[in-house]
Amino acid sequence: MMNTNIAVIYARYSSDNQRHESIDAQVRACTKYAQDNGYTVSKIYIDEAKTGTNDDRDEFQQMIKDSKAKSFNFVIVHKLDRFSRNRHHSAINKYELLKNGVRVLSALERLDNSPESVILESLLEGMAEYYSANLSREVMKGMKENALKCKHTGGKPPLGYSLEPTTKTYVINEEEAEIVRLIFKMYIDGEGYGKIIDTLNTLDYKSKFGRSISKSSLSNLLENEKYMGIYTFNVSASRKHKFSDSMVREGSRKPESEIIRIEDGIPAIISKEDFEKAKARKALNKKNTATFKAKEFYLLSGLVTCGECGARMTGNTKNSGSRKTKHVTYRCGNRYSKHKCNNKEIRREYLEDFVLDQIMHKLFTPSNIRTFTTELQKMCKAENPELHQKIKNLNKQKKSLQSQQSNLVSAIKQGQALDVLLPELNNVKEQLTKIEGDILGLESTLNNSPQITEEIVTSLVSDMKNFIKSNNLPQVKRFIHSYVKELAVGMEEIHLVLQYPFTLSLTDKKKLDIIASVTKEDLFNTYSNKNL
Repeated sequence: MMNTNIAVIYARYSSDNQRHESIDAQVRACTKYAQDNGYTVSKIYIDEAKTGTNDDRDEFQQMIKDSKAKSFNFVIVHKLDRFSRNRHHSAINKYELLKNGVRVLSALERLDNSPESVILESLLEGMAEYYSANLSREVMKGMKENALKCKHTGGKPPLGYSLEPTTKTYVINEEEAEIVRLIFKMYIDGEGYGKIIDTLNTLDYKSKFGRSISKSSLSNLLENEKYMGIYTFNVSASRKHKFSDSMVREGSRKPESEIIRIEDGIPAIISKEDFEKAKARKALNKKNTATFKAKEFYLLSGLVTCGECGARMTGNTKNSGSRKTKHVTYRCGNRYSKHKCNNKEIRREYLEDFVLDQIMHKLFTPSNIRTFTTELQKMCKAENPELHQKIKNLNKQKKSLQSQQSNLVSAIKQGQALDVLLPELNNVKEQLTKIEGDILGLESTLNNSPQITEEIVTSLVSDMKNFIKSNNLPQVKRFIHSYVKELAVGMEEIHLVLQYPFTLSLTDKKKLDIIASVTKEDLFNTYSNKNL
């Protein structure tokens, strides 16, 4: 027959003014309690530097899991606040243990099953929760005072910033700030996270923790308002409360009323204009994520609006007729979700072909191709931030090696260990020669831009439409979005407004809009035969 007085000990200390010695004292008191009351201790569970405000504790969870095996009948704690400082968690976990035939005992708080003990236990747990909540409130009060002075409130500062030792305010760390500027520039220029990370790894750029920068880190970095000089504090929830009334989700944004935001409270690394450009691109990517994952790819998704009610027209696929013929269309969101519009859907291939034809015929005219050629030549001659950064890093290495070379030469002249220093000097010279060659090669790449002619641009334009139609890629979609300003599909007519991606002449500083319209009947007659 199994001994019904088998117990385990659970001990915990948090980081608030407690040390490991606290564990020893708890275990000692619990062991004495077990001996005095005839319990046999089979195992000790210990969580170090773990808060009691939640039950996300490794050893605690293991103890709950082990109780299912019914190998012990009691859990002995030094005081009830070691078990939990949250009444919701305490009740849930005690109930879980009770289902497995296990009771919680306190070594210092003498409780039994009497009604008085039940009330006392509830009061003790309430006091433990009050202590924890009050401590958090006082800590938050101090942190808010520091935040209002734009001081650092704990943890590591964001990449690109260091702390002024005396005032604990933010100062720009120029070496890290170069990484931040490069990330924003590449993202604004249309590069994806994968390409940005590859570039950072090539340049051996690391995060604040010395690790490679991940996609999630990039996403958070591009949303951090501190980079444009706005000091922010208390933006997101830091912990997930499973049993709280508010159901705060970890990482979720707090109400604006709780967020501290101070304009120009921190040195800016990125201009507000560039930050807003990155923000706009993130919003567009988020909007179109579902499109990129869909089985059918819609070049115009996010651009087409209903000319009748103004709602967004989205892609739709359906099979109709006795042969279940597949039809891919754009349709009004209000017509099918709210039944508030009578506008009919339109075939995807007809609408996309019409837009592509208008781009080809009205934008890529011979005179415009000459202008595009000039602009492309300017772009090719523009500074390449990646190459410049590589050259800068190599020059730093070159300077360091030159310093080593100078020191070694001086040491040799003074007659120090020639047999040791001479091989080292030769090694430094070899490294210098290689680095100087690398620098020359990169500088040559910068100075020799590819030659772009009107003939090349004309050839590219002639093949462009087929390329776009046969390569359903996000990059191709971005190309379309750069030229289409408005696209409205009405009951009878389609209205399209095109825009130039850059100024067409030095005298005309405004981007010119080109308007094209077609009736649905003409659209059908023109493109139905083309798409057979």
